[in-house]
Amino acid sequence: MRGTAKWAALALAAVSAWGQGGFSGPGRYEIRNIKSGKVLDLDRNDQSTVIQYSSRSTDNQTWEARPAGGEFFYLINAMNGYALDAGRGGRSDWVRGVPFNGSDSQKWRFEEGKDGNVLVVSRLGRALDIPDGTDRDGQRVQIYDPNGDSNQRFSVRRVSGRGGALGGGNWGGRAPSGGGASLVCASNNGERVYCDADTRNGVTLSRQISGTACVEGRTWGYDNRGVWVDRGCRAEFTVNPRGGGGFRPGASPQTRSVVCASNNGERVYCEADTRGADVRLIRQISGSRCREGETWGSDRRGIWVDRGCRAEFSITR
Repeated sequence: MRGTAKWAALALAAVSAWGQGGFSGPGRYEIRNIKSGKVLDLDRNDQSTVIQYSSRSTDNQTWEARPAGGEFFYLINAMNGYALDAGRGGRSDWVRGVPFNGSDSQKWRFEEGKDGNVLVVSRLGRALDIPDGTDRDGQRVQIYDPNGDSNQRFSVRRVSGRGGALGGGNWGGRAPSGGGASLVCASNNGERVYCDADTRNGVTLSRQISGTACVEGRTWGYDNRGVWVDRGCRAEFTVNPRGGGGFRPGASPQTRSVVCASNNGERVYCEADTRGADVRLIRQISGSRCREGETWGSDRRGIWVDRGCRAEFSITR
């Protein structure tokens, strides 16, 4: 079966399996716990910690359900294309957002109750769980043995129009079939890092994010283990589709990165042209928390940091 047809068949099977409840098959959703009233959120600061937070209708609170075969789905975050991952699936393990790899730990099904709310259950057997049902913003989300209590039950609401990393196959990892996909791979500590990907049909660098140069063969490359980066290179790569050795994405936005530091706990401005640009925190360096609008932000004067925040920011235009 060809890639597009296979993908469509998976999607149709998924919709049939789940019917007309709160979850209605592939699409973008906000996922809200009925006990705490807070929504599933990928922390903007480290971009991998899954927490609950008050709804703000932002891309880091948007999850795209993509068919994973049968009744299972991948849940892909709109902020950075990372997949919801159950890790090793142990009781009380924290869930995280990690680059897509297609493993069972990234496959989820929605068990719908009579009230239309759902348990979100990993293929490894455990369910999303808010510890003790706390309503605290920033509480990490764990997995636990399914018990149907309200701290494990979620309402799901279909949303649209939230941008971020979703769309056009740009969802942070290996595409299950056919089309190309992109992933972000980062050498945050200057060390060589491998990012899992099927590289058999080639890889191209589509957008450098780091200030450090990404040069093929020196600071990035690929082999049968995946894409590797080294010496501070952080970039978005396109994993080419089957038979698409010449494929390159369309023109990419221009991105540069800036490190800005409030070393003495005072507000500091770092000169940057932010007019009409998308400014994002991509790596927190300080022990002090960097939170947008509180300890960092941007305006016509540039990027500002305060109260000990030190971080790397991307500016895309």
